[in-house]
Amino acid sequence: MHAETQAIAAKHLDTIESLIATKEENLNLLLEAKDELSSNPRENQQADELIEKILKLQDRNSKSFAKLYQDKNKEKMGRGRDQLSQDKRLKRAYLG
Repeated sequence: MHAETQAIAAKHLDTIESLIATKEENLNLLLEAKDELSSNPRENQQADELIEKILKLQDRNSKSFAKLYQDKNKEKMGRGRDQLSQDKRLKRAYLG
């Protein structure tokens, strides 16, 4: 999450795209591991606090990325379609 926050702040779209792919892989692994849990992590105070922290960071990153996307979109009016296509993929990853 920290690397994602930094990439958004630095406006490194390629890095953001790479981090999104890694997050998707990790989320899939997490969902697979969830089935093996014997209890709900939300019932454990420490785990629940970590989950909430991650959700808040993700929400903040999502909002920051939405602003970055809007700013970049304004900058790129009239530029090449390839860059807009990358921007659209990133927007879908965050807002979809």
